[in-house]
Amino acid sequence: MKIAVFHNLPPGGAKRVLYEEVRYLSQKHTVDLFEFKNTDEGFLDIKKFCKNVYLHEAALKKRTNFKRLFEDLFIIYTLKNAHKDIADKINKGGYDCVLVHPDKFTQAPYVLRYLSVPSVYYCHEWLRIVYEKEYYFKKKVLFSKLVFEKISRFVKKRIDSQNARAATKILTNSKFTQSNIKKAYDKDSILLYPGVDANTFKYSVKKTSQILFIGNNTFENGFELLNSALKMV
Repeated sequence: MKIAVFHNLPPGGAKRVLYEEVRYLSQKHTVDLFEFKNTDEGFLDIKKFCKNVYLHEAALKKRTNFKRLFEDLFIIYTLKNAHKDIADKINKGGYDCVLVHPDKFTQAPYVLRYLSVPSVYYCHEWLRIVYEKEYYFKKKVLFSKLVFEKISRFVKKRIDSQNARAATKILTNSKFTQSNIKKAYDKDSILLYPGVDANTFKYSVKKTSQILFIGNNTFENGFELLNSALKMV
């Protein structure tokens, strides 16, 4: 098969899943990569597994004034048009399917809307900032800023939802995320657990008293919850 791949992921667990998928797919299929020039490939670079790499321009310029406003306008207009160009090239490239992973700006990428080729979207999580109560905006700010924040989140929620629903198929990593996808997008997904490299990880019957925490020590990854739990153990 001839497979196109798109992502704009930051370093982290999602990128590792993509890396392993592309590494295995490239052994039996032709894989071409579509990404932005400023996409971070410093962590687990997948370009070495791809026959062709097509880089596109979509850079968010740094602003000192009205930073959030310019970022939102970038997402709504510049990023959307860049994804449209990528989809157009994929549609004309004779691909059998497209493997799509998130864009760090929108979660579900715009490219899904414009593909005529069958697409598989690997959804690692929903757009947490708009669905989870822990991320509700609680800062005491001017009323105008509060209104802007609410409108911004509403728009991003709509963008993510429309993009995700446009996917031919959605794959996901757990039953929990599968349930969230149904709630958020009213769309069924296929459960596909991330695999384990048996050449690296071996089964052991040895028991230890250690606790393994996978992820950065941030609130988003539940590090505070882990610390609270440890105090009870």
